[in-house]
Amino acid sequence: MGAFRIFNLVFLLICMPLVGCGVTDIDKDDEYAKMSKADILLRAKMAMNAQHYQEATKDLDAIEAHYPFSEDAKKAKLLSLYTSLKAGQYAIAETEAQYFIEMNPNHPKVDYAYFIKGLSAYYQSIGRLVRYLPINRDATDQNSNRRAFFAFSELVKKYPKSKYANNAYKRMVYLKNTLAKYELNTAIYYAKRSAWVAVINRANNIVENFDDTEHVKEALYLLSIAYNKLKMYQQSQDAIKILEHNHPGSIAKLKEIEYIKNT
Repeated sequence: MGAFRIFNLVFLLICMPLVGCGVTDIDKDDEYAKMSKADILLRAKMAMNAQHYQEATKDLDAIEAHYPFSEDAKKAKLLSLYTSLKAGQYAIAETEAQYFIEMNPNHPKVDYAYFIKGLSAYYQSIGRLVRYLPINRDATDQNSNRRAFFAFSELVKKYPKSKYANNAYKRMVYLKNTLAKYELNTAIYYAKRSAWVAVINRANNIVENFDDTEHVKEALYLLSIAYNKLKMYQQSQDAIKILEHNHPGSIAKLKEIEYIKNT
């Protein structure tokens, strides 16, 4: 989705004000002891330009360690969220982003922390290398996707005018369909094993929480089948009525789905 295109300006926007002094007590063997804040930042920038993101993260963390509780430390932390993400350290980036949000809820760039938190969880669902392989995301564990969706939704709700909001919203649409598809696949799994109560639970979840996705039609039809199997005929008819009202003409196509024909 080109999420990192908007990151190119982040370094300049955050790090330009990183000036000043005021070093705390430090170990004499600390490699940063004889370096000024500007020197540490320059080294971090050079590491970023060379795509040595772990080294850049270490330098940025040094600013936070040597100048704790300062505005410079907060700016360095925001940059380190980006470098951790780029280094593939998704769990670290997500955890650090959440910590920044909790400690700095009113920071002018806290929307960026929400965005990094969402991206970090988003990429964790399939891992660093698998991102580039043609796998079926809706067949994988969805815990990370749920966390990503929540982070993006928080960003969109709290900061609708953020420059990251549009990107976050697009990812929310994709994630919502992915989560709905996962629930549908699970419902189908139970349907093939005649576990009708489990089918109802999964299908109802789609109807209640993912009603604006393409998978709600199949979920409603599965509900009608499951209720019918359990001799709950009124509920079965209610599901059919909702399906016909909201998605006219869809029943004929749904009846042709292989697993439905075999139920």
